[in-house]
Amino acid sequence: MKKLKLSENPKILIVRNDGLGDFILTLPLISALKNNFRKSKIYVLVNKNIENLVPVLSDIDGCIIDEGILLKRHRNLFNKSEQERKKKELLEIIKKHNFNLAVLPYAEKESAKIIYQAKIPFRAGTGRRVFSWRFNVKLWQGRKKSNLPEYKLNMAYLKKINIKENYAAPKIKLISDKKIKANKKTIIMHPYKRNSTALSWPVESFKNLAEILIKSGYKITIIGDKEDEIFLKKQFKPGKNLSIHTSLSLQGLSYLISQSRLFIGNSSGPLHLSALVKIAHIGFFPQNKASSRVRWQTLPLSKKDDYQKFLLSSAFDKNCVNCEREKCRYFNCTASISVEDALAACRHQKISFKNSKKQS
Repeated sequence: MKKLKLSENPKILIVRNDGLGDFILTLPLISALKNNFRKSKIYVLVNKNIENLVPVLSDIDGCIIDEGILLKRHRNLFNKSEQERKKKELLEIIKKHNFNLAVLPYAEKESAKIIYQAKIPFRAGTGRRVFSWRFNVKLWQGRKKSNLPEYKLNMAYLKKINIKENYAAPKIKLISDKKIKANKKTIIMHPYKRNSTALSWPVESFKNLAEILIKSGYKITIIGDKEDEIFLKKQFKPGKNLSIHTSLSLQGLSYLISQSRLFIGNSSGPLHLSALVKIAHIGFFPQNKASSRVRWQTLPLSKKDDYQKFLLSSAFDKNCVNCEREKCRYFNCTASISVEDALAACRHQKISFKNSKKQS
C-alpha cells in the first residue's frame, strides 16, 4: 500500500453515483476534506439525476456525470457497445483532470475499474470486495451490520487519509425562485416511492395525516417525480389547501422545502434533502438493519438532535438485517406506524392541531 501523502492543494474526486440520499450523506466527508485542504479542488462523480443539485453546494468545485454505465442497476439503459463507448469517454474525462486522490464510499466493479484505469495515485475504497485490489487505501469496516449511520461510515475514510473525523455541516447556497410559493404554514409531503428500495408508509396514512393537518390550518404540498403525477392526482385532490408538484428540479425542490414549515416523507432522497436545507422533518423507516433509521438517519440539524422522535420505525421482536419482504410475518412492518405516531412526531416539531386532545 502506498503511503498517503497529499499536497496542500490536492485535486480530489469523490465517487458517489447512486441515489440522492446516498449522495447527501456523503457531503459531510466532502466538507471535512474542504476544511482540511482549503486550497483543494474537489470534484464529484455522480449519477446524471443529481447534476442539478451540485451547483448550489459550496464545497464542490466541479462535477463529472455517470450517465448510467458504472452501476449494475443502471446499465440496462444502454446496449453493450454503447456502454463500452461511454466508458472510454468517461475514462478520458477523468484522466484529463489529473486527480491526486479518489474516494469511493460506495463502489461496484466498474467504478473501481475506471478509477484504477485513470491511474489516480491514491484510490480509497472498501477492502471487502473481490475488486478491492484496485484500491490502495482500504477501509475494512462492513456496513450492513454496522450500528453507525451512513454519513459516519462515509466519514470513516477521513482517518484513512490522516484527517480527524470531525463532522462538518455541508454548505449550500440556495437559488430563490419567485414562482415557487411556500411559507411557514406549508407542509411538504413525499408519500410515494415508485422504485422502493425500502418499505414505505402507506399512501392512505399520508392521506389521513394530510386531512388532519389541513383541518388545523396548514397547507399541504405533495411532491414526486413526473412519472408519479397520474398516481398522485388520483390519491390526492388538488385544491385551495393542497397542491401537487412533480416537475421541480433538485434546485427548485431544495428551495421549496427550505421555505416550508415541515417535511414529511418516507426514507428517500427528498427526506435527506430537507435535512440538508435545515428544515424540520419526519421520516418513516422499516426496522431491518440495512434500511433502518439508525443506518439511514438524516444529517443532524443540531448537536441536540434526537432522531428517534422524528424518524419513525416499527418495533417488532425481530432482529432482521435484510428485509425478507413477503416472507416475513410482519410485512409491511412500516405500515404499523400509526397516524397517531406521526402526529406525536409533528408535535415534537412544534406543529399544533385543533382538537388535539381528541387526536392524541
